[in-house]
Amino acid sequence: IAVSLTGAAGPSSLEGEIPGTVWIGIAQKNKKTFAKTFHFGYKRNLNRDYSVWSAFNVVRQVLLEEEIADIVYKS
Repeated sequence: IAVSLTGAAGPSSLEGEIPGTVWIGIAQKNKKTFAKTFHFGYKRNLNRDYSVWSAFNVVRQVLLEEEIADIVYKS
């Protein structure tokens, strides 16, 4: 399994994306590759923490073959 994260942690926007926007990508051999968008409305370090936590949670959901939940946190 491969995991990637990218986005705008903050404090300013990046390429038109609001701070706290992150994409988590997942790829598996012989399976569909996908990315999910998440929005966190916190300061930079907390946005980064939630991004990593969410990535681990998405991996957990993939491994357990659960539906990937939409996670949106707003301050």
